[in-house]
Amino acid sequence: MYWIARETGGRFMPGNDVAASLRRFDASSSNFYSLGYRAAHPDDGKYHRIEVRVDHTGYRLQYRDGYASLSDDKQLNRTMESPFGAFMLNGSDLPVTVVVGDAHQVPDGVIAILKTSVPAEQLVFVPATDGRAAHVEISISVFDSTGHNVWHVRLGRDAILKNGEAPKGTFVENTEVELEKGKPYRVVVAVRDEVTDTVGVTQQIVQF
Repeated sequence: MYWIARETGGRFMPGNDVAASLRRFDASSSNFYSLGYRAAHPDDGKYHRIEVRVDHTGYRLQYRDGYASLSDDKQLNRTMESPFGAFMLNGSDLPVTVVVGDAHQVPDGVIAILKTSVPAEQLVFVPATDGRAAHVEISISVFDSTGHNVWHVRLGRDAILKNGEAPKGTFVENTEVELEKGKPYRVVVAVRDEVTDTVGVTQQIVQF
């Protein structure tokens, strides 16, 4: 936790004295300058380091070490492969639900169906051949009990409407995943509307 806070320009406040931590937070957040900038270069897939300097003494600088210049879809893909991905993506506006269906046994474990659903009215449809289409990217990650990413898939799907048809009901995608029997897994599902870059995420613990 200390490393995460330091590398992202934050501050880790450990200890069981909540009041003391709040006082430290209040003191730190009441006297500071926050600066930001937008990089002039396009997304190039490279890591860029950041260095901040001031001409005067008496200031303490906190800033992240750098950033990876990735497109939105690559950022989502990398986040979904992290055990912290679901927590970093929480709070999005796109409602997503996932239902794990019954599993059937195979020689090395079980195969389960993951049913991902998104309300059609929440997607943005653009003109397409003989109607309109919403372009959706679905990312599914499975983590074992140690947080190791044991399976990941990224799917591109289109929700289609005929001319004059209004979006209603739900957009559903069924995905097969093979798991070992008797072990708990955390399934994280994220859906991105490619038109608006709106992302929704959900997760649940499964065991067969």
